[in-house]
Amino acid sequence: MFAVPFDLKTLSVSGTPVPVLNGVLTNELEGWADYWVSENGTLVYVPDQAPGPRSFEEMLDAVKRKIVEETSSRNSLSQNSADK
Repeated sequence: MFAVPFDLKTLSVSGTPVPVLNGVLTNELEGWADYWVSENGTLVYVPDQAPGPRSFEEMLDAVKRKIVEETSSRNSLSQNSADK
């Protein structure tokens, strides 16, 4: 995956592309890469040799489960701190 500076005022590229991430699952024949960017700029991607789910729906479900796990873990840590 590459990044390039982009000027929002002129809507033009203002620099040279540089590699920022290797190993993203891609299909060069069909021209896609398996990644998502959230509204806050968080990048989520499927590693090139990722085991497990492959369809979009399966990957989305896996990401949702991970978010729920991490949120539950953080909430229990916050609750434990508040109890002290």
